[in-house]
Formats: sequence, C-alpha cells, structure tokens
Amino acid sequence: MIIEGFALKAEFEFLVKLTQSNSLDVRLAAIGAIAKTTEHKAFVISTLSNIIKFGSAQEKCAAIQALGELGSQDAIRILVDEIQTPNNHSIKKLAITALGEAIKKMELNELQEDKTSHEQKLRLRVM
Repeated sequence: MIIEGFALKAEFEFLVKLTQSNSLDVRLAAIGAIAKTTEHKAFVISTLSNIIKFGSAQEKCAAIQALGELGSQDAIRILVDEIQTPNNHSIKKLAITALGEAIKKMELNELQEDKTSHEQKLRLRVM
C-alpha cells in the first residue's frame, strides 16, 4: 500500500513537472491529466490555481476547465474568484461554465454520499 501511494505521488509530481515543459501541448496534456488525479486533491487544486495565476491564456483555460471537473468547495471558490477578477470576456465565460459544472459535480457527489449513508443506515436497521 505504501509503495502504491509512493508511486501515485511520484507520478503526480512528474505531471506537475510536465506543466513546466517547453511544449505547450505537453503542458496542456499535463494539466488535463492532473485534473483526473484522484489522490492529493488539495495539491491538485493548488497546482491548478497556480496555473490560473501564472500560466498562459491557454493554460489558464485548461486549468479552469479542470477545476470544473473536480467539483469541490475549493475548486468552486477559485472559480468564483476568477469570475470576479477583471480579465477577458472569454475566460470569464469559461469560468462561469466551469463553475456550473463544478456545482453540478459536487451536487452529484453529495447525492451519492447521501445515498450511501442512507443505505448504510438501512443495513443497520435490518441487522
């Protein structure tokens, strides 16, 4: 188990290093892969937030979309901040769309958690 966690961490760190590549295509692919990482969620969000702050316009757009896919409170907070930040219209529009996706994803996650909790309570009652 520890070895698997170490491998996941090493792979994630490698993806973060790829965001510094000279190739825009590699950087964008790394951002997309980071968003799909299920471990280290706080670090994922922090990494995407830094890309939004310091990346090129294309990297910023990819990171905004990635935050929308995550659907967490922290992702939502960053997207709201981005909407309130003076920037170009297309990035603001993308952030609004990503915010909608993040809220929808978060609501689906909460519904799944509620369903699981309800099923567990029913099992306890049956026992």
